[in-house]
Amino acid sequence: MKKVFLTGGGRGIGKHINDYFIKNGHEVYSPNRNELDLSDLDGVRKFIDKVEAHDVVINNAGTNAVEDIKDFKEDTFMGMMNVNLISHIIITNHFVKLANEQNRNLSILNMGSIRMYDFKKGRVHYTMSKACLDIFTKYVIHEYGDSNIICNTISPGYVMTDMLSRNNTKEKLDLMLKSVPLKKFAHPDVIAEAAYFLCIENTYINGENIVIDGGKTWK
Repeated sequence: MKKVFLTGGGRGIGKHINDYFIKNGHEVYSPNRNELDLSDLDGVRKFIDKVEAHDVVINNAGTNAVEDIKDFKEDTFMGMMNVNLISHIIITNHFVKLANEQNRNLSILNMGSIRMYDFKKGRVHYTMSKACLDIFTKYVIHEYGDSNIICNTISPGYVMTDMLSRNNTKEKLDLMLKSVPLKKFAHPDVIAEAAYFLCIENTYINGENIVIDGGKTWK
């Protein structure tokens, strides 16, 4: 049994990851927003310093505000960077430190996005935060790869969650489907299964960004 620390495990893809790992016999600790507010960096530091070592860390939580470049606001940008990137760097550093002190293996998974390859108007802040998180993945294995630490990114495409169906009309969903070569949305369990493989079964894939989008970005 592995001990898993997961952010954003209460809904959407994160909920499916949480349930999939538990179903397969692993212990998952996924604090809710009242316990861990990723927009409050001082609060993140105080909270995470009290958390013991885990075998797996999944940085899944994220936020997405729509804002064009011409309307750029520093507070919007920094708010998104705090939640999507900086808080997860703080969390990762904590668990890396414990793993090194205790001479234990650690598997880290960061949640990226196909927006790094498939741009959409108004998503500049979100895209930049996710691109930086993937670069962080590479630097983790560059600096800690010789300490039995594995770190990868998963970048999902269109995943059929409540949020996707709620935020798009049937016409928009049909247009989205047409852009995917497989002509179907991913079920959240597809992402959960990939996360499970990379964090539990994988022993050699390291520093990679696994794009799961049905071929959309390369169409």
